[in-house]
Amino acid sequence: MLPSSTAPAPGSNGGAPRYHALDSLRAVAMLLGILYHALLFGGGMGSMFGGTPGPDARLMEWIHSFRMPMFFMISGFFCHMMLTKYGVGRYLSRRWWRLGAAVLIYLTVIAGIAWLRGGQNDPFSPRGGGPPVGPGPRGTAEGLEARQRPPFPGAPGGAPQGTGFNPGGPMPDRRGPDAPGGPPPGGGFGPGMILAGVLTDAADGNHDQKIAREEMVTVAGAWFRKFDAKGSGTLGAEGFATGFAGVIPGPPGTEGPGGGPPGGPGAFLGRMFGPVYFAALDGNHDGSLTSTEMTEGFLRWFSDGGGSQESGITQDQLRDVLNRSLKMPGGPGGGMGFGQSSPMAERLFGSWARQFNLGPMWFIWYLLVFATAAPLLAWGWRWIAHRIAPQSRGPAPGSVWRLLLVPVLLALVTLPARMATTSYGGWSLGGAMGIFQPIPDVLFRFQADWPFYFAYFLTGWWLFSAREQMSRLAHLWIPFLTVGFATYFAAVRFSETFSSMTGLPTYPWLRITGHGLFAVSGAFLSFGFLGFFQRFFDRPTRTGRYLADTAFWLYLVHQELLIQVILPRLRPYSLPWWIQSTVAILLVGVVGCLTFELLVRRTPLTHLFGPPPPGRRKVPKGATGEVQAVPSDRSVA
Repeated sequence: MLPSSTAPAPGSNGGAPRYHALDSLRAVAMLLGILYHALLFGGGMGSMFGGTPGPDARLMEWIHSFRMPMFFMISGFFCHMMLTKYGVGRYLSRRWWRLGAAVLIYLTVIAGIAWLRGGQNDPFSPRGGGPPVGPGPRGTAEGLEARQRPPFPGAPGGAPQGTGFNPGGPMPDRRGPDAPGGPPPGGGFGPGMILAGVLTDAADGNHDQKIAREEMVTVAGAWFRKFDAKGSGTLGAEGFATGFAGVIPGPPGTEGPGGGPPGGPGAFLGRMFGPVYFAALDGNHDGSLTSTEMTEGFLRWFSDGGGSQESGITQDQLRDVLNRSLKMPGGPGGGMGFGQSSPMAERLFGSWARQFNLGPMWFIWYLLVFATAAPLLAWGWRWIAHRIAPQSRGPAPGSVWRLLLVPVLLALVTLPARMATTSYGGWSLGGAMGIFQPIPDVLFRFQADWPFYFAYFLTGWWLFSAREQMSRLAHLWIPFLTVGFATYFAAVRFSETFSSMTGLPTYPWLRITGHGLFAVSGAFLSFGFLGFFQRFFDRPTRTGRYLADTAFWLYLVHQELLIQVILPRLRPYSLPWWIQSTVAILLVGVVGCLTFELLVRRTPLTHLFGPPPPGRRKVPKGATGEVQAVPSDRSVA
């Protein structure tokens, strides 16, 4: 769990330390995650795959741009504080026990619930109440270019034909798992999720919900001719990815000159999955693809999936064989398999391997890695610094305006790391890379977004060394937030204008600029809110203390409550997005606080998910009615 800010600072006079602002801000960062997911699963997910984002999607993306980076920065501060307080051995044992035990309990409970319900531990499962997936019209391969594009069949965030994407409003009810073009029972998240639906939609000429062998051959030839616009007879990886983007349906009215949506699902998914499909189809691995190779590859998927001349192959079978056979060498950002389970995980858990994934607890695993690596890195840095400048005794006070350089440097350091990950749209911050990877696979894989989040963690680690200067941030919250908001709006406009113009000669520089604006925005917003809380919330209060105590538990239970219980019951009312989100958050708060009081506060679970036991926590009340903080480390960072 996160070390609480109520632990006394080394060298203090024994009074209450002034870390209440960070403790409150960390709780707010976790509670913002509840709002983010209420918007995401309540309708905003559609904006990731195309369409014009509504206000809910705009708010969701803005929260995502700084929330978790800021959380890791605050966690780095408190982890360094704990290391100074306890020493290396006790610090590491506490981190691994508090965080590791919480993850194990979560995985056991969630996977058990999924097993009892026959569903999956992912937000796209039909049983999970995720966004609806609607059917698309069937058509022949020959009519592929002329047919009306359905809204992204077989993928999350789609909608029934005729409704299009509706990211700015509530999602309609999910169709049953047996509906034509609908999701397979149990979800099936992975690279096959995309191609299976699009292929079935294009190839199923007789509308029998199966692809015959001849239909597979026909669509392979039609797609190759469509991808090979110049008629050269061969395709490179880039040309294949561009052509693949063009066959992925987008929201009506968003198609670009080449047929594919300029900034919608085709642009993103073509970059993500195109190289993987190309590598699987390139039989002789010479870097080029012929029509024969493409047809042979399609037929290989057909036979490996159980297809025959008599029975054909269903969309479910095609999806499963693609998920098994297509390996993601880089995934969305590189260095990981996307929704794939290794032979090790399958030996341990069998067909339930994908149930045991980190899900919303991904940040705990990241935090464990960072908290373990930081002391070693800090020791190496001190050793080098001592050799270079033996008389150095820590950060120099300097002018208050020199603190403006810190977020600038943070943005520069994190820029290459941001560019190594792929976002859902444009150049904004992508999703967590380790979120859908099964246990134990995720424990042995490098995550492409580790360098980005670790840079923020180390910034917080450094802030503890410069904690005497932190009060100065309170004087800079206005310029910090001004720069953060201004660069964010500029980044959004810049990304929407140029991110799809991959053919421009200056595209590499435009990409660096777009990512750079988002990097500057995230860094300045993080420091701006830190300064704002230093200015107005650096005092102990009962409300702040209760939020800090319950934030981890609320975050732990909120996603399953939203996906499984609350949002499926709110969607039929077609409420405006802001009312639906408000009601969902209030219900999560009520249920979360009740279960916290009943299951956590007065039980042994309080050692993992709650505040210290009452006997160890004194809360004297001063003349102003404020609660004074006392030493504790039972919280999540």
